Amino acid sequence: MTNEEKEKAENSRLINQEFGQKKKYDKNFKGPIKDRGCTDIICCVLFSIYMIGMIIVGIVAYMQGDPKRLLFPTDSNGKVCGVDIIGKSFLHYFDLTKCITKGTADPLVYAKNGLACPTPKVCVSKCSQLNAAGFDVPFDEMVCITGVQILKNTSNTEKKQLVQAGKCSPYYLQSKPVFYRCVPEMFANAITSLGIINIDGTKVNGSNIELGKDALNILLNFRNLGMQIADELKVVWVWILIGLIIAMVASMLYIILARWITFPLVVFTSLGVLGLIGYGIYYSFAKYKFLVDTKSSVDIVWRISIKLSDFSANKNAWLILGITLAVIFLILFLIMIFLIHRVRIACELIAETSRAVCSMLSTLFFPLLPWILQIAWFGWFIVVLLFLMSNGIKQYQVSADDNTYNLTMGKACNLDTFSSLYPKTNVTCLFAKYTENVNLFRFQVFHLFGWLWGSQFIIAFTECSLAGAFASYYWAMRKPQDIPSFPVFGGMWRSLSYHTGSLALGAAIIAIVKLIRITLEYIDRKLKENTNNPVASFIMKCLKCCFWCLEKCLRFLNKNAYIMIAVYGRNFCVSAKEAFSLLVRNPARALAINGITGFILFLGKILVTGGIGVGSFFWFGKYNAFQPDKLQYSIAPILICTIGAYLVAMLFFSVYDMGIDTLFLCFLEDLERNDGSAEKPYFMSKELRNIMDVKNKPAPSNDISMSPKQTFNI
Repeated sequence: MTNEEKEKAENSRLINQEFGQKKKYDKNFKGPIKDRGCTDIICCVLFSIYMIGMIIVGIVAYMQGDPKRLLFPTDSNGKVCGVDIIGKSFLHYFDLTKCITKGTADPLVYAKNGLACPTPKVCVSKCSQLNAAGFDVPFDEMVCITGVQILKNTSNTEKKQLVQAGKCSPYYLQSKPVFYRCVPEMFANAITSLGIINIDGTKVNGSNIELGKDALNILLNFRNLGMQIADELKVVWVWILIGLIIAMVASMLYIILARWITFPLVVFTSLGVLGLIGYGIYYSFAKYKFLVDTKSSVDIVWRISIKLSDFSANKNAWLILGITLAVIFLILFLIMIFLIHRVRIACELIAETSRAVCSMLSTLFFPLLPWILQIAWFGWFIVVLLFLMSNGIKQYQVSADDNTYNLTMGKACNLDTFSSLYPKTNVTCLFAKYTENVNLFRFQVFHLFGWLWGSQFIIAFTECSLAGAFASYYWAMRKPQDIPSFPVFGGMWRSLSYHTGSLALGAAIIAIVKLIRITLEYIDRKLKENTNNPVASFIMKCLKCCFWCLEKCLRFLNKNAYIMIAVYGRNFCVSAKEAFSLLVRNPARALAINGITGFILFLGKILVTGGIGVGSFFWFGKYNAFQPDKLQYSIAPILICTIGAYLVAMLFFSVYDMGIDTLFLCFLEDLERNDGSAEKPYFMSKELRNIMDVKNKPAPSNDISMSPKQTFNI
């Protein structure tokens, strides 16, 4: 034995001593064991209790909350328009100029203080269609606070006194309802020309009204834009659906073709992704050059209702896009060059996974079930969250400063006692927002963690079920004859019947890390609002980075633990230890295979997503050009198509990814358990044996070689 061989043997002995012995041959082992018991029962009980708690929180939130508070506006007295005040669904603002900060044009200042518009707000049956001072309108058109009545015989002097006292609106502008809020329709110069006098004797300035509208629109435009986009999506939803169907067909075709032409498909995928990005680089710089040469570039006006045409006519947008794509192209190209000599065994594992999928077609469509469960679970989370958010306590704040009574804007006040405590002030006590009490905050945290835990449990259930099916395929000596009937259903049954606790434990670990990351984001946001400490900011960034890395590592460990649970039926901790030990005993193969196959599957998803994205860009761009009245925001269907295509591709490729990881662990165990002799034959396919330069010796009597033909199994 040479010195090099002695060194390898010693290293192998040390690794086995540190990370467990290699798997021993077991003649009775034929894949996922049938004789298994329940694991991690305590975690199963805790998970069940927590889910019952989620239901109780939902019931309490439903009984005490009212999402209409979030949808419909609330007046200064805390009454919900159209709900508490029937027949008056719209909100009228007394003075929109109060929605901006004095001396500045920052519309977010008041919003940060929780008092978006510190002016009296009253529910009305319709928005004003007049342009006039507060006392120059008919008595039935005047808008006043609760308790003030304007009669037909009320004189102009009395009206003027009510306006000056802040009891009635100081002026009226022709308005339209924007998500049940009355917003002026007129332009700034037109408002200024009206010469309307405000409550303080100053002339109402149109530019201030515009700033007030901007401040108000910051709060409303997200909702209003969503409604407009929803209306337009009704026109093009068929084309979006066609795009998603094409993405589904392309993903399925990719998986099926990988069975026969794996290496050419990998090459085509790599070149296809580089080609798409390369074309994007060419198109971006060509567009940039055209805009520079023709001097037709326009600046982007950042607003919530931004359109695709706003970007397409801006040279800087194309320059940034071109540079970004060039950097991505260079990174991907260098990675491909680095991995090109390590791709053989990865390609064969991909081909083997494709053969497994084609032999068990139910694996391809099984992820639809957990996908539906995830959507339903997320829907429950959102609905209960809306009820919880609308279950707050009404908070009232002072509308402006008053030195006489030492009142400051934003100070908390009591609506019932304010008038008696401060009888000689024109400052009012206005409804500001719903605040959370301690119990409500705890309910929200409880609900958030429950959603994280439940969603991670669904992922764990999916991975464990698929692992059981793919392990059944690998450990079948004669394929497909020895593959059990309904392998996916068998994996589901074992996962739920015996290993709910183990899956709940693995899901809880990820959910806890996710909750910590969300908490860090919340703390970081609060720190940025209240202080600008670079040291604290640096520490928060380090913590967020560390926990992001921790989550990725735990996800990888969990996935391999679920594979071991599916095969051997042991508890989570033992399974995680065995999976980790097996990978550490084969570090070179683990790093190479996981890295290369993950990158190849990533390229496949990018190819499908990029193809649909580029196609939708040109299709909806032309659709918008020919029918601009039907499609104003073409960027919305493009984004929906692209994101939807990625989700569809991810759904199908997740099966592939889990299959590769399962077959790889089984492959490593196969090499440890067996030696290719007639007594201990390898279970791996002939193609994998050729790559590993091992072979099965023929059995003395019965021929147990794999049949060249494959049939479809469910």
